[in-house]
Amino acid sequence: MALKKKLILIFILGLFLVAGAAFSIYIADYYPADNEARATLNSNEKYQVVNSENSITFKPHTSNSSLGVIFYPGGKVEAEAYGVLAAGLAEKGYTTIIAKMPFNLAFSIYIEINGLAR
Repeated sequence: MALKKKLILIFILGLFLVAGAAFSIYIADYYPADNEARATLNSNEKYQVVNSENSITFKPHTSNSSLGVIFYPGGKVEAEAYGVLAAGLAEKGYTTIIAKMPFNLAFSIYIEINGLAR
């Protein structure tokens, strides 16, 4: 009986190891930002970029609206890849926030925990 329990425990541990390895491989393959998107991450005469631990914020120097946009990156897409879209909106006067997701995966609870939806 003890041998059977050991075999079951070894099997379960093996499953966890395989699942962990598979997850690591899955998250390592994501869509990175290109050079054009990375170039927008620098402040210029039209907007200021604030790059924090949880988000990238594009604040226009002159704003036409009290509204803003929050980009919620898709699965396996680096947050910086949305820089071109965010810069375009900031140039039109809209504050734009790009949420940074753990492992570049979209978790809805993550935005609420980090207060980006307020």
